[in-house]
Parts: sequence; C-alpha cells; structure tokens
Amino acid sequence: MLPAVQVRNTMEMLVKSGAIDGDLAKAWQRKLADEMKVKERREMAEAGDGHAMYELGFWYENGTHGLAVDKMQARAWYERSAAVRDPGGLASFGFCLLHGLGGPTDNALGLMNMTDAAHLGTYQSEPLDPEDFNTGYIGPFLLGKTFAKGSFGLSKDPVRARFWLEKVTAGAYEELDGLLQELEQ
Repeated sequence: MLPAVQVRNTMEMLVKSGAIDGDLAKAWQRKLADEMKVKERREMAEAGDGHAMYELGFWYENGTHGLAVDKMQARAWYERSAAVRDPGGLASFGFCLLHGLGGPTDNALGLMNMTDAAHLGTYQSEPLDPEDFNTGYIGPFLLGKTFAKGSFGLSKDPVRARFWLEKVTAGAYEELDGLLQELEQ
C-alpha cells in the first residue's frame, strides 16, 4: 500500500494534467478548494480574526467545506469569536448556550451574548461569504424571536420583539415574516 500522501499527490497530478476529468475531477477540485478555504480561515482565526472564528464554527455546526458536523467544535469556535466581540460569534455562542448545543445550557449567559450581538449587529448589506448569511442580523433575529415567543425566561413582549425583528432584512430568515405576522395579531 502507498502512503495516503502519495495517493493524494498522484490524484492531484492526474486531475491537473487532465488525465482525469469529469465528475471525479470536479469533486477532487472542490475538495482541494474546501481544504484551502478551511486552512485560510483557520490561519485567520488563529491570528485573532473573529469573523473567521465564527465561520469555522458555522462550518463545523453544519458540516460544510469538508468538515464533519461537530457541535462541540462549533461551540468552541463560536466562544472564541464571542470573546473578541464578533456579532455573529456572540449570537451563535448565545444560541449554543440557550439550546445546549455542544455543551451545557446557560440561559443568563446565552441571553447576555445574544443581546450584545443584537446591539453590535453590523447590518451590512452584503454577506462576507456567499455561503454565509449576514452575521449582523443573527443577534437581532434571535433576540426578537425570543421576545416574540417569550422563551428562555424572557416575557413575551411584542414591542421589543418587533423592534429587533425590524432590524433584520426581509428574506434573511424564512420564519421572519411569520413572526412579524404573529405580532400583528
């Protein structure tokens, strides 16, 4: 048996030379692109980039870019992102704390992180990554939803719910319109 490194190098050489083409070559190129993207984000995250930390958490949570679903890794990256006050990281770490994703629940700390994220939201008009949604909307959406439903120890408060939900661009979340309609009733 050849070491995996040799097999990998041989595959890469065959794809680059055109000896292998079609679906197999495209799949291999996607795999290499994903590996490069993860490597770049990890380097950025290790250098202190909060949004890169958030992205790694999101990728681990959803099993994208060649990473296996790993809720504990997702939570760890979200926590690091929250520590440097990235709005997406704060909101996502708050979500993990509220729902016990990748570890124990902590409603008080979860709500605190979510509220910080809502106040820090960037509300940029374009996502930073085409596969990512606008991270500035996560906090306001989650906080608005929590007030709309009256969950995690917060009272149901339609006024506060509407305030936060109206900061979210229409279409950013499938359930946004439904929540706003519920508040009308």
